[in-house]
Amino acid sequence: MRISQAVCLICLGFALSYGATPIKKDVQKFQVDGLLPKAQKTSLVLKDLIANAQKNYQILAKDDGIAKSEAEKMSAYLEFGPTITAGYQYEYQTNPSSPDSSYIGSQNVSVGLKYDLYTGFSSINKVRQKSAEIRANVADKKYTLESLYLQIVQQYYAYFTHYSNLQSLKQKKTLLDSNVQRLQRLYRSGLSTINDVEALKAEASLTEYQIAQAELDVEQSRLNLELLANTEVKSLARVTIKNPKLKTSKTRSDIIALTEQAQSLDFQKRQITYAPTISLYDNFIFNPDGISSVTNDKFSNTVGISVSMQFDSMSRYMQKEAVGLSYLQAMKNVAYKKEEQKKDIKLYRKSLEIAQAKVKSAEAGLKSAMIAFENVSKQYDAQLVNYVDYLNALSQKFTAEATYVESLNNYEIQKANFVFYSGQDLKQYIQ
Repeated sequence: MRISQAVCLICLGFALSYGATPIKKDVQKFQVDGLLPKAQKTSLVLKDLIANAQKNYQILAKDDGIAKSEAEKMSAYLEFGPTITAGYQYEYQTNPSSPDSSYIGSQNVSVGLKYDLYTGFSSINKVRQKSAEIRANVADKKYTLESLYLQIVQQYYAYFTHYSNLQSLKQKKTLLDSNVQRLQRLYRSGLSTINDVEALKAEASLTEYQIAQAELDVEQSRLNLELLANTEVKSLARVTIKNPKLKTSKTRSDIIALTEQAQSLDFQKRQITYAPTISLYDNFIFNPDGISSVTNDKFSNTVGISVSMQFDSMSRYMQKEAVGLSYLQAMKNVAYKKEEQKKDIKLYRKSLEIAQAKVKSAEAGLKSAMIAFENVSKQYDAQLVNYVDYLNALSQKFTAEATYVESLNNYEIQKANFVFYSGQDLKQYIQ
């Protein structure tokens, strides 16, 4: 069997072991040797990070906002009850012109009860307004949480892309160092030129520079995950996301939040009314000294009904008009967001299809690059090709590996993008 045929069989075995499953069923298992961190008992997977996202301070802040809205709704409910007032008054008056008395003192204690029988349904609409604000805050929290899930997914797969790139560069650096040592021995024996040695050294130095940047990229992704999930991340193990349902779409949580905010403005507008306020009142007054401008009795109690109306018609009209325009503005924003979601669904469905095609293309490119490098490497060892051909083949191999790894991770990210923008629950697709 020829060497080239053997290499082809080896690469074919590699393909069957590490990715023969069609992408339509699931993305190929990511098992490129040496390019993934080894799974440990303490390694976190995607569902662990998603579960810890509940502790993110952004989510905790949204909980406080919901609690605030619930308190405001309870306050609006309590406005249906009566208003109770209590007061104490003491008066002291001197009269220097009177020869008989130099002062007049009086005091009284009053308790008042007022209950609004009719307010033009403003109290009811206030409760409805606060209920809509609660629903808006709940939807906003859900959207913030889903956005947080998407960010975690993006950083999670970015981590593996950077990690694989780092490991690939380290393997390249090791191979270059080995060949530098080999060429130095050949140069000392007069079998190679100084140009070949220095060219490989220059490539090794460039690779070392790239390794430093790759290490920074890995650390940045890890720290971003710690921030988003609010948990310590020491090691990670890679998993895939379930294939999304392409024909399923729901209204996104941000659109629901905007709709409820607009509804709250509508209820706020209804509170501005020209209807009269009809109230029942009861005022009780106790005069310990028996002195009163109305009667000399120590006790008095007044019960009555009052009807009041406000006639600031133009001011009230313009106030109601302003709130109404805010409602129309909010509804137009809702309409725009709905159209934007339709566009996003089409865009990310296309992105998902392209990501699938990129995986297949990158896999084919990797197979070809591996075969080419194996052949060139053997020819270089036998001094049948020069160092330029060797470096080109080496660069193509590691570039193909990086492209393949990136395509696999990009495919997972595009899955998450489609699920998120189509309004589906991303958490349900996390394995």
